[in-house]
This record gives sequence, C-alpha cells and structure tokens, in this order.
Amino acid sequence: MKTTNPGRPASGRRHEQHASPATAVDFAVIVEACQHHWPTLKSVLKEQYLVLTDDDLAYIEGREHELLERLERKTGRPRDEFENLIFLHTQAVLA
Repeated sequence: MKTTNPGRPASGRRHEQHASPATAVDFAVIVEACQHHWPTLKSVLKEQYLVLTDDDLAYIEGREHELLERLERKTGRPRDEFENLIFLHTQAVLA
C-alpha cells in the first residue's frame, strides 16, 4: 500500500503556501485569481506600481511563480506583498 506525505498531494507535487505577517495565501488561490481576473489585476498592479510595464505584467498560465519573481525583482517589494494584493483584490471582486 502506497502512502503519501501529508504535505504533498497524491500527484507528488508539494502543496505550496507562502506566509506573510498579515495573511497566509495558498498559492492555488493566486493561480486561480490570475487565471480568472488577470486583466483587472494587471490594471491594479500598474496603478500601484508605476515602474511596471506591460512586459513585466505578461501573464502566462502555469508560470505564475515567474510572474511573481519578476514583479519582486522589478519593484524591490517582497513577493508576499503581491500575493496578498492579488488575494485581497480577488476577495473584494467576489464579495
């Protein structure tokens, strides 16, 4: 009988979660938000971080980690800041 590690789904990929002081955001929520709300999120990010260009904000499904790393590098702000912004904006849209 095969057992799985409780921290890993049966697929073998680790369930990713990034913690921040205010909120722990499940990475799956970030992926879903990007997939469903990217045009709006892109506008919000461009307004709040004037240094970001359309190239910086290019979204490719499945490459969300690269997007967040690019935002972090370009702005000098921590990744969890972007994760929280995406999460909170998505929650506001759904409310």
